[in-house]
Amino acid sequence: WGQGFAFWKEEVQEYLSATVDTWLGEYNCDGVRIDSAHSMPPDFVRRVTNRAHKHEGRFVVVEHSPEGGHVPGELGADACWLFSSCDNCAGMTNYWKGNMERLEQVARAPEGYHSNASFVKFPLGSHDVIGKRPGHTHDLGHWASRFGGRGEWRARASMRLWWGVAAAGVGIPMMFMGTETHQDGHWHVEPEAEMDWSTIARGGEKWAKEGMELVKAANEMRTKHWSLTRGTARVLHKDHENGIIVIERHYEGVAEDGKTKMNERLIVVVNDGDGQWDAEGAYGVNVGPSWGDEFGRFEEIFNSQDEAFGGWPGSGNAERGVIEQQGDMLPLAIPKLGVVVLKQVSGPSRDPDLVLAELSAGAAASISALGR
Repeated sequence: WGQGFAFWKEEVQEYLSATVDTWLGEYNCDGVRIDSAHSMPPDFVRRVTNRAHKHEGRFVVVEHSPEGGHVPGELGADACWLFSSCDNCAGMTNYWKGNMERLEQVARAPEGYHSNASFVKFPLGSHDVIGKRPGHTHDLGHWASRFGGRGEWRARASMRLWWGVAAAGVGIPMMFMGTETHQDGHWHVEPEAEMDWSTIARGGEKWAKEGMELVKAANEMRTKHWSLTRGTARVLHKDHENGIIVIERHYEGVAEDGKTKMNERLIVVVNDGDGQWDAEGAYGVNVGPSWGDEFGRFEEIFNSQDEAFGGWPGSGNAERGVIEQQGDMLPLAIPKLGVVVLKQVSGPSRDPDLVLAELSAGAAASISALGR
């Protein structure tokens, strides 16, 4: 910003592109993000990305406006910085507006992106959105502040929803510090606008602990299941009236040892509306025909409205244990403004009381650990 670079001079291009050698070589960073690539000559951007890739195994992200699935290939990068992810989520948070195309872009992936690592998404805001700089009209503040403040249930519930969706969807999810604790206000380098560490001091206050527990659970789900980072994503079900979309994540191949065969299938149910269904009045999700006698059974592995995260008891399906598919339909409890993820399992159903006891013990242990 200020005076532009003299990109027509070879010595200037060499000086600028050599900075990646410092970051990736001397400092051994995992990758680089090229800011405002659209403000530079494309040939120069490619020069930088090519130089970065000479450092083996490094990841290169480009910020480019307009964004699109073509950008990484044209500029020699691995991924595109996805501006639209936050705008889309914010536009669907106050109430369901009937835009299923937008919901599908968030829950699965925008058109043109064909790889699980082809874009970086920040559904709850990046530094550009959360920061506060003079003259910048798009500096909107932390997620909670945009929806009434951290004291508003909807502000906290929507954070849980969209981070759960991000963890279960295509793309690389990113969260800006303070979002996980439902921090209010804007971020900046001044002391009054920096990360509010008081929310997690001495074990943390209730909303901060719930938010951190949600983020931890979503991140652990993502790292444990290859279908979320290497698998395909396909839409199984759309409900335009209620704002519900169901995505199948599937990975079939071998595990990291190169020998063990894997065939993992997850069902991601996203409810952006205020409708709600419990176990007695379950919602039927069309998951297609059973995959065989040993399949057709599912177990919940994540619920953004779990009581441990700030939701309520019985909001999901954990207490039901293994759920049997009924024809093409899977009867589910679906909480409002929430996402539930189920894993297809084989073998006999487990005792629901045993499953509930295990879940309660795990939640109690996690909360206790946060309080230390």
